[in-house]
Amino acid sequence: MFKKLTILLITLATLSGCFKPTESDLGEEVLIKQSMSSKARIKTVYGDIILRFSKEAPSTAQRVQELIKSGFYNGLLFHRVSKNNFIQTGDPTGTGEGGTGTKIKSEINSNSHTLGAVSMAIDENDSNSADSQFFICLKELPELDEKYTVFAYVESGIDIAKKIRKNDKIILLTLED
Repeated sequence: MFKKLTILLITLATLSGCFKPTESDLGEEVLIKQSMSSKARIKTVYGDIILRFSKEAPSTAQRVQELIKSGFYNGLLFHRVSKNNFIQTGDPTGTGEGGTGTKIKSEINSNSHTLGAVSMAIDENDSNSADSQFFICLKELPELDEKYTVFAYVESGIDIAKKIRKNDKIILLTLED
């Protein structure tokens, strides 16, 4: 009886807002989701591209957001452009070989590489080799599904993304809520 009463009181307190779980009560994934922004803005010479982060890759989205907050992407080149396929950025060397030096674990998910998908670039031989480079799909690329981590989608500005040429720069990449 006492156990049922305790559970009932905790449930009522939680529902009424009197009890809020502490960080130790929450799992890591919940904490990551709570600290994340939902959108980012890539400012280019052609206009802005708005990205919406996916909940299907929380660790990847959090890592990219940390890099955005630090200003890492500002001024970086779109170093790889495959006309009508994708545009890629995130390499401070501009060669396609650079990054931060910190690899992140793959979060392959059910998100598809549709028009506007934003996915982490990896070494094709190592799915856990993502660092800071990402690409935006300019068309559907189903052959990349379940190989690369899709962590966001273009919410608006796909027409701007299609104007990007090799060596165009990110003027500013910021988070928005």
